[in-house]
Amino acid sequence: MLDTDFQTVIREADEQEAIGKRDDNEIFIWICFDGCATELIFSVDDEVDNDLKKWSNGMFGVRPISPTTQNFINFEAQFYQEDPNEIYGFGPDGFFSIWVAYSYDVCLTFAYGLSKLYDEGNYDPTYLDLYHSMINVTFEGKSGTVSFEPNGDRIGAYDIVNVQRDSDQFLNIATYDPENLLVFTNQTIEWPTGNDIPPDLDVRQPYDYWSCHDGKEKTDESGKDVSLDTSDDLRYENDPDNIASSYICDQFIDCNNMSDEGWDCNPSYKILFTIMGIITCLILFTIFIPAIFTIVFGCIIVRKRMKKLSPPFLLLMCWASFVGIASTFAWYGKPHSAACNFQLWLLAPALCLLVSSLLAKVSRIWWIFRSPLKRQRIQDWKLLIFVFILMAPCFLLCALWTLIATPMAKVIEVDGRDHPVCTTGGFINHVAAGYTFFGLMVAYIGILLLLGIFLYTMLRCTNVPSEYNEANLVGYTLYNLTFLGAVVIPVYFVIYENNPLAAWIIRTLAIMYAFLATLTLQFLPHMFVIIFINHFKDPPVSTKNLSDLTSGTTTGTHTSG
Repeated sequence: MLDTDFQTVIREADEQEAIGKRDDNEIFIWICFDGCATELIFSVDDEVDNDLKKWSNGMFGVRPISPTTQNFINFEAQFYQEDPNEIYGFGPDGFFSIWVAYSYDVCLTFAYGLSKLYDEGNYDPTYLDLYHSMINVTFEGKSGTVSFEPNGDRIGAYDIVNVQRDSDQFLNIATYDPENLLVFTNQTIEWPTGNDIPPDLDVRQPYDYWSCHDGKEKTDESGKDVSLDTSDDLRYENDPDNIASSYICDQFIDCNNMSDEGWDCNPSYKILFTIMGIITCLILFTIFIPAIFTIVFGCIIVRKRMKKLSPPFLLLMCWASFVGIASTFAWYGKPHSAACNFQLWLLAPALCLLVSSLLAKVSRIWWIFRSPLKRQRIQDWKLLIFVFILMAPCFLLCALWTLIATPMAKVIEVDGRDHPVCTTGGFINHVAAGYTFFGLMVAYIGILLLLGIFLYTMLRCTNVPSEYNEANLVGYTLYNLTFLGAVVIPVYFVIYENNPLAAWIIRTLAIMYAFLATLTLQFLPHMFVIIFINHFKDPPVSTKNLSDLTSGTTTGTHTSG
């Protein structure tokens, strides 16, 4: 850039307010190379223009150092001796500078590069051939030693200069050469701010972020004072604080205190957790009603209807339902490795226990009435052993799952952003292993459900006394659980990544419905009969056959103890 061109640029820069310090967060540093790093830039008609000088104060320049070699000195003397009529610009009235020597050496570099190609037999070189040949040229030119970096830059020596208020010249503040590299002089550096204190040149755009601890959105005006937490910082153990504003209300909980999914979000996890938490607690308290009813009228003030239902199994279902519904709390809040394991160890055994108890009940009725001419005696303790045998594979799967593909909270990319989620760890540490064990668990529980449905179907072909209509209730429950699992599991996985909040709602409601509906079908009809029809008394026995079916001390077709 020539000095006159620079003057045009600097005037326009002043119009655009792109010179010097504008405010606390904005400062412009001008650096001029070669042709405009000269005092001519603020001179008009050989006089200093005050505006141009003022606008140039604090500017830096880089200009090549004139060599002191004899070759350069001789070339300068020759320059003034040439006839200007033969070489334009040369002669006694010409203006000699380092650029004259550079221009001369440029021509020599081109000639040496082309000559080298001709020597190699390349008479029709491409521009790339010529480029590679020229950057490998080395010779002593008028401007000093001519050689090039691999990227094509010439290796040379330069002065770093600075325009200051008290001088009409560029002052040398440092020198660079390939041997000594950058060496500063004793000259003080003056910046556009008017002092020698280096300004902060790391200028960045301001950005918004979310403070987890303060629970509000903030702005980093400097763009660098606040460091956003990295992916690893998002783990629960690291208690992240400053996260990108894009994490706000994105249906993934990234703050330990859930402030990024707060009350103002629509929908809001906090509102949902509060409502569902209250409902869940109320349901958990209602489970004590059938449990207490079973203890009172099945063990203390014995009523035949409750006794025939096998109180131990009713209590097992109450316990399984309590634990299963309570397991939904393991999905509340930000994912944590402990919570991820509780999800497995609370829900899976509870569901297995519920289904195993139902299968044991329907198996007992089928065994009793499969041969109506043969008396059967099946005690509850034998059925309890049967239940625990059915539970063994479930516990084994849970143990292997925890050992091999441990559920744990990890930060993974979901929809372009990193979020903490419960996923697979352990020895295999691959999500496929987690899905494999999940599939095995679902398959095992599904087999128990299908087996129960099969036995119930067999019972429908058997003449079962109406007093044992609990088989129908058990069958309805098994159908209900099978249909629920077949529908909810695929839907959950389909919508999880696109709408994790909806997936959370579906999963929670499905778990609560599965256990609550089972308890309702198993308890409500019998409780209604005992309370409102029998008025807490045993009904009179109408037939001899039914008298043989009383629970406790007889050896009829059924006994519950």
